[in-house]
Amino acid sequence: GRGQIAHPFSILPKIGLAEHDLGAERLARWAAGLADAEAMVEVNEKWACPGPEALRALDAAAVRLVASTDSHVASDVGRYDRVIGMLEERRA
Repeated sequence: GRGQIAHPFSILPKIGLAEHDLGAERLARWAAGLADAEAMVEVNEKWACPGPEALRALDAAAVRLVASTDSHVASDVGRYDRVIGMLEERRA
């Protein structure tokens, strides 16, 4: 039933941008749209995204988060070192 957004904004560094370039207003509108759609957002271990600013916007909009390793090798399955740090940083 629900959509899930996979590693949002992972493309930004590849095109010379950063998540903070989006700005708080755009992130808030993005998060509100996801909340309206009842979509979930993946917090991605491999790509370390979305970052703290987007995570704060998602929290404010009460968007459900799901952790993903995006593993390509067996030894990475279930390892969430970066995800844990990102989730802690969003509260800072």
